Amino acid sequence: MVDLDCSKLEIIKADKEILHSIEFDCGDDDLNEFLLEDSFINIDNSLSKIYLCLYENQIIAFFSLSADSIKVNKILEVEYRTYPAIKIGRLAVHKDFQGITLALF
Repeated sequence: MVDLDCSKLEIIKADKEILHSIEFDCGDDDLNEFLLEDSFINIDNSLSKIYLCLYENQIIAFFSLSADSIKVNKILEVEYRTYPAIKIGRLAVHKDFQGITLALF
């Protein structure tokens, strides 16, 4: 198994300009299509924020974050019925980096 040096990992927020110029293949057509096509709609409509994980300037993964809420069952005695939350909507690792771990030290 190959370990990658965590100090070389960079996470950036994607914008439409960056997304127009990337190549990515995680081996799953639906996830590839989301990043390379559907993500523009998400950005335009502020549905989610998309982040790219770079290793030595190569995209090795991406994930999307969306605002959400957690609804609390009425049986519980709580002050609020909903609580804010963040949802990981999409998460994919480039097929060339699947199964590789990051060396933290």
